[in-house]
Amino acid sequence: MLSKRLSKFAPLLAGAAAAGLGASSALAALTIDLRITAISGTGSTGAVISGGGKSVLPGPAGNITVTMAVWAQVTGTNPSAPDDVQLVSGSFLSANSGLRGNLLTTNIPAVFQGTSFSLGLVNDLDGDGDNDIGSNINGDADNFFRARASKMLGPKSNFDGALAGFSTNTIANGTEYRIALIRFIQTTGAGSGGSVATDVNFRPWGVAEGAVWGEDQEEVAVVDDGGTTDDDSDDVTTGYTYANGNVQNPALGTFGAGPAVHIGGIVPEPTSLGLLGVAGLGLLARRRKA
Repeated sequence: MLSKRLSKFAPLLAGAAAAGLGASSALAALTIDLRITAISGTGSTGAVISGGGKSVLPGPAGNITVTMAVWAQVTGTNPSAPDDVQLVSGSFLSANSGLRGNLLTTNIPAVFQGTSFSLGLVNDLDGDGDNDIGSNINGDADNFFRARASKMLGPKSNFDGALAGFSTNTIANGTEYRIALIRFIQTTGAGSGGSVATDVNFRPWGVAEGAVWGEDQEEVAVVDDGGTTDDDSDDVTTGYTYANGNVQNPALGTFGAGPAVHIGGIVPEPTSLGLLGVAGLGLLARRRKA
């Protein structure tokens, strides 16, 4: 029989194995990744954001609010060609667990507030008594979270800083774009001193109209002729457009979510998780032989 100490970590070991012990982007895909940016509330004293923004430890000793950035990670197969995004739709849910809290979309950058954008309907999607964001019904388009730009946006769409709130990072084989901020606002589980936890993650709306992104696109500078000479010496770049390449949607390409954000509980470091997993398998093997 597994020791009580190891048994306590069994669900975490399974989750860590499924998540690959860290965030990563699939090659040629749109992956939505949540990362913690801030924690507040009476339970935040002594809490630490770790794992590259993927967890808050220890568990809250009082109420806690966790703010997470939502990143749309787009990757392609050609490292020299840009990867872009226009539309992301889906739902955000917290796990049905001892630590409960309401989810709320607090910000979508103006550039992603195009036609039919939506903060998402706040309602209980998994029946655990706290509020999630989005819908369980594929035909319920208006209730999903939707970040939508009027055109395809790429790595240089904000080359002159004109787009308020537009933020990008270079990642392996692509670019990630911040499309929203969401919050987990704790409602129950306070005062437990780290004995309760939950996971928060994105669930893609996997229909054809659920997302639009571009892999290995063409980047073209938009040039304004200065008008004082006949040559190009006074031309001014006013922006960039992205087209061609592989324009994808969930019916054509891969649309998924990164590892969940973990809030609360007591979780070993990734190296320790791996060692515990090996040890656990060994103990189980010996138990079967006995």
